[in-house]
Amino acid sequence: MRVKQALPLVRLEETSRQIYCGRFPIEGLTGLEFALLSCFVARPWVRMTKSELIQASWPDGGLDFVTDNSLYQIIRGLRQKLVDDQRRYIVSWRGIPEGGYYFQPAGVPRIEEP
Repeated sequence: MRVKQALPLVRLEETSRQIYCGRFPIEGLTGLEFALLSCFVARPWVRMTKSELIQASWPDGGLDFVTDNSLYQIIRGLRQKLVDDQRRYIVSWRGIPEGGYYFQPAGVPRIEEP
């Protein structure tokens, strides 16, 4: 009998304020990366606009001084730290003019782009 292996879930351990991918802590998160990833973990599968993510993650809401490029850089850093050759945890959402992202705690299969 073959045992189905559970996918590594990205989760926040409330008591230690540490974010894990499976059994392993995600190391080296900056303050903004931690805030943004915590926002994602608290709202899995929810599509959030760029403005909503900035407002939820940056000190003082950030909408007056944070550029889209700043958000892109934080997302890029998180994607690099959530390393998995087969799965992607932060998914771009292009169905609206502003754009945004949503979070899959177990990841979605990576698709090779042409």
